[in-house]
Amino acid sequence: MLRRYLLALLLLACWPAHAQGSLPIARPAVADTARLRPAAAAPDTAAALHRYFAQRRHNGRVTLGVGGGILVVGYTMAAVSNKGGSLPVFLVGALGVVASVPILVQGALRIAAHSQGRERRVLRTWQQHRLPRRWARRALVPDYTQPPTPR
Repeated sequence: MLRRYLLALLLLACWPAHAQGSLPIARPAVADTARLRPAAAAPDTAAALHRYFAQRRHNGRVTLGVGGGILVVGYTMAAVSNKGGSLPVFLVGALGVVASVPILVQGALRIAAHSQGRERRVLRTWQQHRLPRRWARRALVPDYTQPPTPR
């Protein structure tokens, strides 16, 4: 009995959503050729692209620093414990050395992927209105976790 009530409730709940989806889309009767041309790029888009690339390069440098720190601490632990320390300390140090390698690789790849040369190429393609929409949408979404920049 309870199942029938839940089924009826679900069917009634999805009816308004289905009714809204079947509305026709309003289209202009005459196509305006001025609206079909690509819009002029906003002047702050270049600044947004620069901030995006600068932030990614900074994140890559931070990742390299963290990976380098883990590498130094792990190597120090392994070297000190090898001279007369305990085996668990040596294993933790060796694990730190091994774990730092992917972190270092990721930081180096991030810096290489967001280099200044690539930034210049992206700015050039943006000025020619050839940026891929998906990439631009992902890159230029404002980061609401950062404080606003003064104008």
